[in-house]
Amino acid sequence: VDQHHTVEDTGICLGQAIREALADKQGIRRYGDCTLPMDETLVTTAIDLCGRVSLVFRAEFPTAKIGDFDSQLKTRGGDEIARLGDDVNRLSRALSEHETARKRWISDMAHELRTPLAIISGELEAMADGIRPLNQEQLASVQEEVKHLASLVDDLHSLTMTDSGALAYKMQIVDLGEVVQMTVDSFEGTARKRELELSYTNPDHDVRLLGDEQRLRQLLRNLLDNAVSYTDAGGRISVGLSRTGDQARLTISDTEPGASVDECRRMFERLYRLEDSRNRNSGGSGLGLAICQNIVEAHGGEITAEPGPDGGLMITTILPLEK
Repeated sequence: VDQHHTVEDTGICLGQAIREALADKQGIRRYGDCTLPMDETLVTTAIDLCGRVSLVFRAEFPTAKIGDFDSQLKTRGGDEIARLGDDVNRLSRALSEHETARKRWISDMAHELRTPLAIISGELEAMADGIRPLNQEQLASVQEEVKHLASLVDDLHSLTMTDSGALAYKMQIVDLGEVVQMTVDSFEGTARKRELELSYTNPDHDVRLLGDEQRLRQLLRNLLDNAVSYTDAGGRISVGLSRTGDQARLTISDTEPGASVDECRRMFERLYRLEDSRNRNSGGSGLGLAICQNIVEAHGGEITAEPGPDGGLMITTILPLEK
């Protein structure tokens, strides 16, 4: 280290200097007035600074344990150590929020799995004890709960795969208009059974993009299933596809029940349902929209929810077009 500068002065640019020096075979970098050669002196300085930082953290957290994210450093001044302390505090808060969300997710998931299992167990015990007759109607009730449980496990598996990046995406040129048309056609029968009007507005031009056709179909199925499941009988669902510049815009809008702006912000949270209309009896697992968000982000797009113009919910998906 240049003899005119102290260890603290050098510490201001040490992190960047080490990265640059390691990348530079000659090992000479200059930052302002600091000349940092890649030699034993630099390494010694790094060790000394690391020791200083360690002593600061130990003084602030003498009884801190691994996984304790509630403690915060008391930073003073605006030097490198103070900025490092601010970064550590931000990281600690982010980890704390993540840990809270993880615990809530595990608790909610356990509840969602426990509910159908409790119903199945109760039904089987009642039939075994002779309280309820062993007939087709009772078996159909148990079968419905088994289907719900299987759907929940499948959605959980899909969500885990898309979260971890383990889900393989086979990117190719896809005609999004054709995919939307075929998916809408497949939901016509379900919509009629629920007394819903399902319409689709075709785009004026071809809408082609680079994507995984199977995952895009899964995205559309989840969105339409969400709309069909939660729209009141006698309502309508409008699907629209258009292109603006180098982006494709897909909208799915339905009629009542609606959702507030605050509820729309939470729509893509896992297991989130609206208190009055979105429950496990009328809807699905509560994971479908979270899966949709992962698929859209994997395609470089964005998905949002907002109160719809027809009194219900409108979900808008923006995807980049083929370049």
